[in-house]
Amino acid sequence: MDIKLSERFNDTAISVVNRLPQAVRKDLEAFVTTIREESDYLLNNKPCRYVYGSYSEGGNNICIYKKDCASLSDKAISGVIAHELGHAYCHFKNGMPCLPNTEIDYEANRLAVSWGFKDNLECFERERNPPKGL
Repeated sequence: MDIKLSERFNDTAISVVNRLPQAVRKDLEAFVTTIREESDYLLNNKPCRYVYGSYSEGGNNICIYKKDCASLSDKAISGVIAHELGHAYCHFKNGMPCLPNTEIDYEANRLAVSWGFKDNLECFERERNPPKGL
């Protein structure tokens, strides 16, 4: 798995990957080629706020969006990365689509919790703060 992140996110991503159970890490390394970052998540070629990470099944990569993650602690960013790895695992191991919906997000979180990232996900939930109505 190639990790192409700025210095701030790089160590966090390496830590997350190293904390994964060995069998899970081996599976993920077979189908997640890159963890990278972009400035913004684009929707219809326009920046979309409050998207912290994404998993792209076509490119087999996970993307962290640095503008939205800039205010998060490393602990919360670990939760974002673990959640996105959960999406990748769901897609390749269980055939679940990568479309965002509550069931798929729940399953990605369930996997991240089973891998030991419950505190990280809870930290992310406390720190993210989209305005009301989003």
